[in-house]
Amino acid sequence: MFEDSASAHTLVGTYAFPTSYKDGTASSTQMTVLFKNGGQSDSDTVGDLVVKSCVATGISFAQDTGSEGGDLMVTINMMTAYQPTHSSLTPSASTDDTASAKNIRSLTNSTTLASNSLMLYSWELALSRSVERISYKDTTNFDPYGYAMTGAMEASGSLSAKMDAETYDLIASFHANTGALNIQESSGFTVSVPLVAINEAAIDSGGPHLIQTIPFIAVGNSASTGDNVVSITAS
Repeated sequence: MFEDSASAHTLVGTYAFPTSYKDGTASSTQMTVLFKNGGQSDSDTVGDLVVKSCVATGISFAQDTGSEGGDLMVTINMMTAYQPTHSSLTPSASTDDTASAKNIRSLTNSTTLASNSLMLYSWELALSRSVERISYKDTTNFDPYGYAMTGAMEASGSLSAKMDAETYDLIASFHANTGALNIQESSGFTVSVPLVAINEAAIDSGGPHLIQTIPFIAVGNSASTGDNVVSITAS
């Protein structure tokens, strides 16, 4: 999403869209999506659907005690300016994901918002951007000159936490101010948002105790624009 393949994956305030996203220019951060046997027939030559030069326009991370057993769910939205093709593609190598899924029940008491420890029922962080194709080079395949990002990257989300003294203290922490969000598991997974601003919270009183849903938006540091806006560590 922000072209950082090494953990910790960081979005910095000075992020710039890659200038290498041009037709005919190699780039290691664009993706070819292969739908194996998703082509127009079961033929050996056109049995696959190949979508090249895909660029992420959004990614979300979410955990919920009431959904998917609490496992981390990652959703990626992508776009391409190129026409998908029906062909046969065999990747040169593959890597199976054999690691255990990250689970919300592994969160530690280091999960904090403005240094207040929260008991989370669910959380979500979403990053999004607008990517557009730049015209077309020919009238045969109508391939683009390249891609351009319009506007800025946005990072926002929400936290659903047990309403208690810790959430009450957030009032003082965020009155005309920002705070840090840290979501940390014991299994080597951390989400760090150094500066967040929160919006109006909603209260759910339909259960055995109150649950407060707190929307937030990540902001950059105007005094040090190269600082992290979002950092995600996974091992």
